Amino acid sequence: MKKYTSTESKIVSEDFNVRVGHALLALHGKNPDLFQSTVQSIREQIAGSLSTAATASLATCHDNMLKLHVLTEMEMIAGTNNGGVDRPKVLESLNRRLEVIGAYLDDKQYLLGIRRAAMQLSKYVLF
Repeated sequence: MKKYTSTESKIVSEDFNVRVGHALLALHGKNPDLFQSTVQSIREQIAGSLSTAATASLATCHDNMLKLHVLTEMEMIAGTNNGGVDRPKVLESLNRRLEVIGAYLDDKQYLLGIRRAAMQLSKYVLF
């Protein structure tokens, strides 16, 4: 991932998945400040793209909501959103958050993949 994200072009650097890769690399490098600033930057970019037309229905804003969902879960797993990780509460919350996605199986698989990566790279052991 480090090799791929270091050779990206300017256009690719705006890609959500590449930016998540940067955040995960910061998590792996034990750099919580860089992780948090990267996540915040991604969140601001998504929020900036939200408009009345883009949020007129759940269907039109589904992708953006999923991205924000992913960022929040990464922060929960990393323990940067509240200063630490309370393992039982985080796992319970993650399970409830997965149920919210409902029947979107592709989204669930994507989210579980991001979770797995964040858990493996985080300094906290959630399993």
